[in-house]
Amino acid sequence: MFHDGVSDAEYAALLDDRAVLATLSLDEGYGLPIAEALAFGVPAVVSDLEIFREVASDGAVFVPAEDPAAFAAAVRSLDDDETRAALVAAGTAHARSFSWRRSAERLLETVQALVSSAR
Repeated sequence: MFHDGVSDAEYAALLDDRAVLATLSLDEGYGLPIAEALAFGVPAVVSDLEIFREVASDGAVFVPAEDPAAFAAAVRSLDDDETRAALVAAGTAHARSFSWRRSAERLLETVQALVSSAR
């Protein structure tokens, strides 16, 4: 289902309906939708990219991006309540390690280091 943009409240409501975030990107810059989904307690099925492993850790099921059978099996595995609950618990725990403040501090440190090394 494609929504063509929604408000923050609509996004939260969509994620609160036994949703699963599924993204099989072949190339990704960061994966903010994955971090957001995990924070909302939504399990994720994602392509096995290094950045997605960093963003989701144990809070996602990783599959080869070009393997539809593995993707379908991963999504179906979330029909099991125990599997889903464990994935959600791992994802929400991992999502708590992210914060906008921490991100801003790390960005500032990086910029300051770049400026210092350019001198």
